[in-house]
Amino acid sequence: MGLSLDLSLHMGPSADPGLRPKMRPRMDPPIGPQMGSRTALYPARHGPGAGPQSRPTPRSTLAPTTAGCLLRGPRDALKVCAAKIRRHRVARSGLIATEACRLAANADEFLARARAETGLEITIVTRETEAKLAVSGCASLIDYGCDFALVFDIGGGSSELIWLDLGRRKHAWRHALTQRVEAQSCISAWTSLPVGVVTLAERFGGRFVNRELFQTMVAHVVDLLQPFEAKHRLRSRLGGGKTHLLGTSGTVTTVAGVHLGLPRYDRSRVDGCWLDLAEIRCVTSNLLDASYEERVAEPCIGKERADLVLAGCAILEAMLQMWPCERLRVADRGLREGILATLMAEDGVYRSDRRFGYWRR
Repeated sequence: MGLSLDLSLHMGPSADPGLRPKMRPRMDPPIGPQMGSRTALYPARHGPGAGPQSRPTPRSTLAPTTAGCLLRGPRDALKVCAAKIRRHRVARSGLIATEACRLAANADEFLARARAETGLEITIVTRETEAKLAVSGCASLIDYGCDFALVFDIGGGSSELIWLDLGRRKHAWRHALTQRVEAQSCISAWTSLPVGVVTLAERFGGRFVNRELFQTMVAHVVDLLQPFEAKHRLRSRLGGGKTHLLGTSGTVTTVAGVHLGLPRYDRSRVDGCWLDLAEIRCVTSNLLDASYEERVAEPCIGKERADLVLAGCAILEAMLQMWPCERLRVADRGLREGILATLMAEDGVYRSDRRFGYWRR
């Protein structure tokens, strides 16, 4: 189970005007321990058979302590973020922790130590807040010519699903920050599943996955989806209007990168691209046929994700079986952008024209 720490920095009115962006912000892909202003802390895993029923502690799953200090990886990553905040004289920032800290028995101790050693005030957000931020972050990729959209975020320890009724929207929110935040008003149902790529791989294994084991993983996730479907009957709405899926997670960006045959991950090619059902299942089938070593050699997977990617594909396949939409849009954006949009909307900041980097209040 991982701790996903999303840091969004907003140069508010008290910041040095000379430090405000001169160019359109570049959103780096969430690959590796620290890219741009997003920090992902990947803790030790428990191995096959471990499950979410045992309440984790930061010592075992978030790895916060060694001789009273944060372990080197998380500590250094957080200190890098803190140094950036100080260097750019950031007036406001949004720092959140998600599922791993929600589940951790001593999360308060972990965050207190992080605050003491780095000065960062990190807030644990609820699942509902996490879902709303994810929607705001990728709202500009929603096809508002559709009637419904299912937004999902496959994480390490949990997966969020948000059903949007696009008939509720008041505006086309593509180019206005405030209207991107208003996309939250379209949420008609949401849930947080207690399964992610790490927990599923721990339960069933992730390095050596054959088709039989893969189908077992899919069936397990389908069982978890059933209560949400039974309550809201989303499947029955698919035939009555146009619907598409919108995925904001490492799983869908990885699948897209593999499908596109990229020699290295390229966010500009992946973010916003469309995949159809056959293309997704073709990638999954090829990954099932590949050995672990071949998955490691895949440029858009690598060693860090080679034992997790099929668990993510199983979660994705379960969603496709439950809600068989023909189109999936890939978003290499999410919580970080949602936090940033929220901060800027609260401060009344917006982009007044089409020129990159031209902001005014």
